[in-house]
Amino acid sequence: MNTDLCAPEDPVEPDPLEDVQSRYFGIRRLELVPLLEGRQLNGDAASSSVTLVRTHTSVVVVDSGSASARETIKRALLDRGIRTERVNVLVSTRMDPVFSGNDDLFPHALQHLREGELLKASFKSGRRVEISTKVHWIDKYLMLGRMDPSLGEGLALFVHFPKPLELLANSTRHLAGKIVGITGAAVRSAASAEVEGALREIRENGLRRPDRPDRMTDLVGLLSYCDIVVPAYGPMFPVR
Repeated sequence: MNTDLCAPEDPVEPDPLEDVQSRYFGIRRLELVPLLEGRQLNGDAASSSVTLVRTHTSVVVVDSGSASARETIKRALLDRGIRTERVNVLVSTRMDPVFSGNDDLFPHALQHLREGELLKASFKSGRRVEISTKVHWIDKYLMLGRMDPSLGEGLALFVHFPKPLELLANSTRHLAGKIVGITGAAVRSAASAEVEGALREIRENGLRRPDRPDRMTDLVGLLSYCDIVVPAYGPMFPVR
């Protein structure tokens, strides 16, 4: 008798990649898209950076820029197939015409602004939440931080990108495992003298990320919490 015919088949090892793909199939992938690079120009032409972040549950715009940038922002959203009324979270790092001049583009968004700035809002929507705590989580990937007086007392959004590449849009996979800080006026630009000095201190001394985000009490602490920063003006830049 040929006993080989009765022998059990060799066990098939599961493909870990196939398992990961099956678990995440159909989930909207995380994405970060600069809609407008902030510009420091004279008069009404100046505008803050405007950034889009998409997670599994949220379509977020951080700052809406100045009125002079309105058509540029609308076109950038349209090019990505996003209707302004589908944005469900608006983060206003500060209430100022250069940063919040197009808030009315997002009528269905829940606007997050710093406590005490409600009366400064130009677009009179009823969907607002004032951030009174030092740290506020929008969802598992998005953390708002209230900046200390030395950093302008505004808000900053920190996007925590997970490591599994299957959770990230192709354009965002280089951010896997990193924290991107969208800092508003707390970090004006990589070219400013104070930012250059803080980056030099972090890099020369090998400063590690603070173990608690509420310890971001100065520019060095804020920058060292991030791997990449989207400043108020100019392009995003790496910290390390």
